[in-house]
Amino acid sequence: MAQPIISIRNLTTAFKLRSGWFPAVRDVSLDVERNETLCLVGESGCGKSITAMSAMGLMRTVKGCRVTGEVWFEDLDLTKLDEHAMRTIRGNRLAMIFQEPMTSLNPVLPIGQQVGEPLMFHRGMTRHEADEEAVRLLELVKIPDARRRLNQYPHQFSGGMRQRVMIAMALACGPDVLFADEPTTALDVTIQSQVLALLDEIREEHAFALVLITHDMGVVATIADRVAVMYGGEIVELAKTSVLFKSPRHPYTEALLKAIPRSDQDTKDLCAIEGQVPPIYDMPPACRFAPRCELREEICVEEHPDLRTRRGGKTHLTRCHVRNRVSRRSAA
Repeated sequence: MAQPIISIRNLTTAFKLRSGWFPAVRDVSLDVERNETLCLVGESGCGKSITAMSAMGLMRTVKGCRVTGEVWFEDLDLTKLDEHAMRTIRGNRLAMIFQEPMTSLNPVLPIGQQVGEPLMFHRGMTRHEADEEAVRLLELVKIPDARRRLNQYPHQFSGGMRQRVMIAMALACGPDVLFADEPTTALDVTIQSQVLALLDEIREEHAFALVLITHDMGVVATIADRVAVMYGGEIVELAKTSVLFKSPRHPYTEALLKAIPRSDQDTKDLCAIEGQVPPIYDMPPACRFAPRCELREEICVEEHPDLRTRRGGKTHLTRCHVRNRVSRRSAA
């Protein structure tokens, strides 16, 4: 098997509160293959964005935050690099599309200057060269009349167009890995579909790895090759998209799928997940999902479950005492 383009090992990101250190992301391990789309899914507060920002090295300079573990990019452990070395990689070979473009774009700088900045910093282009490349990038993300709009400001663009500008900025230096943090949030369904199709089209054309963060299982079904379901700062299920939708193993994954609205079902048939994701200072000591789980047993509140494969296969992992026990029994 080819070496993953990025490999996360035992990543833990903890925040210091008054009563001590509390992990928002706990012992996360992930491999992302070249030219693959991996989706991180789960409710808000499950640790998806913190995982991506920790992998990018954006959390280690945050006061009151502690990051441990390894993040291997090819043959480099990014956690061992200083900030100067990270700046040569971040925005260049690793890039990120942030969740809300209006707060990520500088409101007082023209779009062309913002798209061209990484080209000048990482590629050593002149202002004129960067402007010409910015026009090409804006055309790549299908912004009409790109040359004229180069000198416009973020407030002069619609939400969907601002998101396209963010994609252009992230793609400027031809990254090997692109993290996209809920890039379709707050967009209407039509624009959401266009942005997703654009991301997938560009990924196939430029052959980079895409790590897409979302809470929308419909988005996952549209674009993902593999899915990592997160809950309480942990990965609770990891599988190929087709396998996960056909045979979900973890009760949380099943609940997420049941909560998806369908055109052939009445809205009264939607199954909401009772309760909410616990805060990091009040996480259950064993299974994080146990307080909300209909399959909960005594062991679920006493012992922390491991992320295990189903017998006979290595590509479908589940963190559940009950389901893993049933799987082993049925395979015996």
